[in-house]
Amino acid sequence: MIFKSMDSEEDDICIDQIEPLTDAGEPVDNGADTFSEQEDVQTVRTIRNFVVTFRRILSFDWITNEFFQRQVALGILFVILTIVYITNRYMSQRELVHIQELKVEKQEKMYIWLNTQSDVSASTRPSTIEKMIKEAGFDLNTTSTAPYMLPFDREE
Repeated sequence: MIFKSMDSEEDDICIDQIEPLTDAGEPVDNGADTFSEQEDVQTVRTIRNFVVTFRRILSFDWITNEFFQRQVALGILFVILTIVYITNRYMSQRELVHIQELKVEKQEKMYIWLNTQSDVSASTRPSTIEKMIKEAGFDLNTTSTAPYMLPFDREE
């Protein structure tokens, strides 16, 4: 069966404007619809529903399609999940930067502590203390004998 458009613009053809023709090119009698003709019209309607043209895309006619109307909730869910994903990634990236800053600060504090500890241990060495006493002008000498240990009993 051949279909002929009654309108000259093929992009805007409505299914109601399609006129079925016989093989000879004459219109088919509408009063004698058979099951096969109804099936052919249904097939044409299905094909026309899926025809995608540039004009339909720009005019957002595809939004009125039943499939897209049923999937609006899914689209909204995808948008929300995308926003949550981007937000989560941004927050985790900020936390990683903060962790890196804390590691650098910890390393700096460790260097300061090591430097202070080495200064204190160097200044409390017995030879350094003796040198400081001599420079200060005190006449103190170190003993060459070990200190005397006092005996005591542990009471338990």
